[in-house]
Amino acid sequence: MMKKISLLLLALLLMLTLPLAVCAAEETEAPVGEIDPVLVIVVSLVIGLAAGLTATLLMKRAMSTVRKQKRADNYTRAGSFSLEESRDLFLYSTVTRVRINTNNNKR
Repeated sequence: MMKKISLLLLALLLMLTLPLAVCAAEETEAPVGEIDPVLVIVVSLVIGLAAGLTATLLMKRAMSTVRKQKRADNYTRAGSFSLEESRDLFLYSTVTRVRINTNNNKR
């Protein structure tokens, strides 16, 4: 996905700079009066957003070095862990009692 965004950004930049490059090659002035100011603002915003998105996604991708694993085999040495006893220790507990009603009318 990052390659697609980068290629799209590059294509957009080439489309914008191509008329200026042609004018420079022909040694003529750039057609300044023919460019719509609203188009320039929209294109500038799109380029800025694309560049910001690309940079942000690249930084986010570099941060995700952790991968979910089912076991911790990579973090322990072979034979270094031996489980002798297993129990649960609860510091706090709440006991809730509910009376079970029966349909017996005996008293």
